[in-house]
Formats: sequence, structure tokens, C-alpha cells
Amino acid sequence: FFFFFFLFEMNASVATLESDWFDCFDREFDIDVDGGTFHIYEKGSAGPVVLLMHGAGLSSMSFALFSRKLHMKNTNCRIIAFDCRGHGFTNVHNPEDMSVERLCGDVEAVCEQLIGKDDHVIVIGHSMGGAMAVHAVSRDKIPNVAALCVIDVVEATALMSLSSMSRILQSRPLYFNSMEEAVNWCVATKTVRNEESARISMPGQLRWVKKSNAAVNAFSSSLSNTFDEAEEEEEDVETKKENDDNASETPQEHSTKQSNKHIANSEDNKTQKREDELVLTWAVNLINTKPYWEEWFKGVSARFLACSCGKLLVTAGVDRLTDKTLIIGQMQGKFQMHIVRDSGHCVQEDEPDNLVEVVTGLIARVLVLSKVARK
Repeated sequence: FFFFFFLFEMNASVATLESDWFDCFDREFDIDVDGGTFHIYEKGSAGPVVLLMHGAGLSSMSFALFSRKLHMKNTNCRIIAFDCRGHGFTNVHNPEDMSVERLCGDVEAVCEQLIGKDDHVIVIGHSMGGAMAVHAVSRDKIPNVAALCVIDVVEATALMSLSSMSRILQSRPLYFNSMEEAVNWCVATKTVRNEESARISMPGQLRWVKKSNAAVNAFSSSLSNTFDEAEEEEEDVETKKENDDNASETPQEHSTKQSNKHIANSEDNKTQKREDELVLTWAVNLINTKPYWEEWFKGVSARFLACSCGKLLVTAGVDRLTDKTLIIGQMQGKFQMHIVRDSGHCVQEDEPDNLVEVVTGLIARVLVLSKVARK
């Protein structure tokens, strides 16, 4: 399944990581871009740059375990991952703009600050991030691209899956009572099949809210504001009515009324306490990205084949390759294909060791090419 999410409240509290990622990356920091900030994770300091672009609704943490394992095997590389707009800890103006043009502009702005003119770059993108990697590379938004690797991104398969996305989204739990419950759900449903990775990546997709707000968060924040305003107006009407009633009632009636109100308030307090309990709900409003779904994936196959760098397509099964353009391109030897069996859509999380082996080959080839270029 493809993850098409974006963050609809930038001031929301992203859930605290319960599994440390500090051994996965060396450092994290923010860079200023067009009045906003993009959150960056890095590991290593020299060698070819491995630029990681996560799928929609996920965050850089979906590449955390892969990054640790990749650098253990390839110490001579510099890994860069960033939270795209509306995701993770990135905070930008107009986060709801998830158009290809905007996302490619973001990639270019990030690369301008983090990648040097002499760096050789391997771009790896998953799902929506893979589609954006193709769009960005084909538009020359990333400098010195030596290789492009896209994970489980096939245009025809992605476009066919769009019709069932709303049903899939509605089948997810509205909230979780604990991070442990969320991780267990993630693994049980095989959304991510690797529990170690799920413990690192799942918190980045959730945030703490009051239980009473969990349902409202399925809609837009503006709808929540409308509810608040309506409640305030209702309270004003009730207060006026209560004052009018008090003016005409007898002392005995007033005493009985106050006693009943005390009992009612006690029950209301118990209910309020339950509603004020914190739960974990999805950090993103998934449906609001729907206008961009087709734009993300349409034309990706042709753009992928047209990229002049080395190309690798990683899929979770041979059944994913339903795209005629890619089938012909693969038969003509225009790109390398690697199938990871026993994996779901999140290949980099389910089978990080398998992906590391393939990417290690890319890094080796880039190192050879860079040495030849220096001569």
C-alpha cells in the first residue's frame, strides 16, 4: 500500500520516540528555507552522499535502521535524510501544498545547502519519496547524481491503487492508547514487518491528543475551530436561560435544582476526565493529499527511464511490475531491478539488510567512478 499523508497541524506534538535512533544517525539539525525550517538527519561525514527521501505520511525515521546498517558496512559515505514539508519536525509555510513543483523546489533548496559541487550523489526514495526523487532528478534539482534508486514505486501499480485508498484509510484505528499498542498494530497488520524498525519509525507518524479530539482530528483543523465556536455560542444561550429561570424560582426549588446540578456535574467531571485522557492519533490528515495523488505518480516511469544516471528499481514482488513502459525498459537493459521477497511496501524497514547489500553495490560503483574522474 502507498502512504499518502500530510501534517495538518504544524504545532501538533509529534509522539516521543520510545526506541532511540541516536545510533542510527550521528546528528540532527534544522536548516532555514524560505522562512521555514527543514529537519535534517546525517550519518557519516565523507564520501559519496546518500540522499534519502521518505514516503508520504512517514518521516526520516523510516530510513533510520537502514541508515545505521548501511553505514556499518560503508563507512566511507555520508547519509542525509530530511523530513519533507508537513512531516516529522519540518516546519514550513503552506505545508498543505504537496504539489510536485513545490516538493521539487524543496528538494533543490535542501540540496543547495547540504551538497557540495564536488559531491557524488546517490538518491534513494521510497513510495511518494521515490516519485519525488524521479521528478527532482529528471528536472536537474539535485546536483551530480550518480545513481537513482526508487523503492516500490511503479506508476501503473500506484495509479491503480488510488481507487482503494479511501477504504484503506478508513479501516485504520482512529487512535491508540499507547505506543506499544500502535507498534503491535503496525507489526500485526504487516504495515511494517520488522518490529525493531517499527519501534523507531511509528512514533513519527503519531501525536498525542486528548481522546475527545481524536475524532475531530480525522477532519481539518478548521472544522475543529468551528466546533469550538459553536460550543461557546451554546454556552452563552444556556447561561442566559439559567439566569432567567433563577429569577422566578422559589428557595426550595432553587435548593433542589442546585443539588441535582451537583450530581450532574460530578458525572460530567468523570466523563470529562475520560475525554481528557491522552491518546495517540495519526499526525496527518490523509484525505487532504488526494488532489495530488495522481500528479505524484503520473509520468514517473518515462521520467525514470529518461534519467541519465544509473538507475535501480527495488520492488517488494514481481507482481508490482505491471507498467508496460518499465517492462519494455527493463527488457532493454535501461535499469537494474531488484526484487525483495517476504517484504511489504516499506522495503527499507522490512528488509534493511537486503537493501543495504544492493545499495552497497551502488556506492562501490560511484567510488570507482569518482576515482576515475579525479584522474
